[in-house]
Amino acid sequence: AQMIDLSVPFNGNRSVFIARARVGSDKDNLSEIIGCCEVIEERIVISQEQKNSPRIRAIIENLAVDEKFRRQGVGKALLEAVQENVQTWIPFHGDIFAQVEADNLNAKEFFTGNNFEVV
Repeated sequence: AQMIDLSVPFNGNRSVFIARARVGSDKDNLSEIIGCCEVIEERIVISQEQKNSPRIRAIIENLAVDEKFRRQGVGKALLEAVQENVQTWIPFHGDIFAQVEADNLNAKEFFTGNNFEVV
């Protein structure tokens, strides 16, 4: 699979990673999207005293892999691309958070299997 970073400027940092797989023969040079992951920078003001220095965190908002390509390392490759990219953001983010629906057991298993903790 080929990984593509589509960084989208906004008030902070935002990146969308696209995983592609080759379709057909090499001479066709065709590919299809088999997964994607979006990560954003969120600034949180905890108190009025900290208004000028908000807490900043990276959040994975969406991570999706085509059902035909699940459990083949595509999600892990997307997650690794996110982790590498977030390190280039200033200031450096020590933690990355993932938003997961409470009843999405597959996503919870995926993230905890990749060293994320439930908070």
